[in-house]
Amino acid sequence: MITFTLTEQLNDSQKPSHYRVAGIDVVTDVEIAHLGYFSHDMTAVPNANLPVDVDLVNFSKIYDASGQFSSGERHVCCLSNNDIIVLQVDGLKDFILSSDGVIHSSIAPSIDTALLQEVLVGPPLILQMARQGVYCLHASAARVERKICVFLGDSGQGKSTLAQHSSDGWERLSDDVLPVSISDNNVAFIKPHFPQLKLSSEEQYPIAAPECVQLDYLILLNPKKNPDDSHVCQLRELNQSDAVLSIVRHTVASKLFPSRLLKQHLLFASHLCTNIPILKFTYPMKWGGLAETCAFLQDNLRLSCNETNTSISSVLLRR
Repeated sequence: MITFTLTEQLNDSQKPSHYRVAGIDVVTDVEIAHLGYFSHDMTAVPNANLPVDVDLVNFSKIYDASGQFSSGERHVCCLSNNDIIVLQVDGLKDFILSSDGVIHSSIAPSIDTALLQEVLVGPPLILQMARQGVYCLHASAARVERKICVFLGDSGQGKSTLAQHSSDGWERLSDDVLPVSISDNNVAFIKPHFPQLKLSSEEQYPIAAPECVQLDYLILLNPKKNPDDSHVCQLRELNQSDAVLSIVRHTVASKLFPSRLLKQHLLFASHLCTNIPILKFTYPMKWGGLAETCAFLQDNLRLSCNETNTSISSVLLRR
């Protein structure tokens, strides 16, 4: 469970808002607009006892730089003693994150409401999810030929374009931020019930759909704007070290992870690479080639589906 306390401490006389996000119950004492789609019936009110006066003397500075928000760049600072994380965003009150899932802050009268709402579904929530073993990847996801494919990539590299491709055997599950976890028996799952801020309510992953969907492939996008051969698409399996680095690099808010959480995250990335194929997909980044690019990917995955005892690496094609 994750609990936000932004006004007074939660008590029985208040009516907190309840949400179900990435398989985790989220309780808040203010409404979070971007979580409205994930409203959830829940009667329990957790005891959110958190010391709000934190002495930062023994805290280590993890991050101290600018962060990009809808309204522009803001200074962001993150400090921690491993048990407590303090997140500071210019224009907002400090966010204090305890190890039991509580996020405390306060709302100043002159606060930028739009900024607050954006931040609430950003680093504070994502950090507490990571502490519970659910890491958010900067990735889209689609069901392609009955296989769940996660597309890792920086902004502008084609994650959304590939995920939203419309054809038989292709279904978008996530657009930009995707929670992922590993079960106790080392099965990797995606948890698409997370706000996709670029999508409308009608385009979000359906509430009635399963909370956890088993992950089959992680695909690192490597688009070529000016390839030597504009018709070349290629899939290849990454080695273990490159695969781990790709996951770490594309994990949202990983630069804010305290040392203890960072170690857990590296272990998570290593287990993920051990249990599912991590592929690098090189393709021409041009609008005219989208259909051919997606067809190439479908052809490869269709072969792997048909050859159940054959690994993806032995059926990879070059077109």
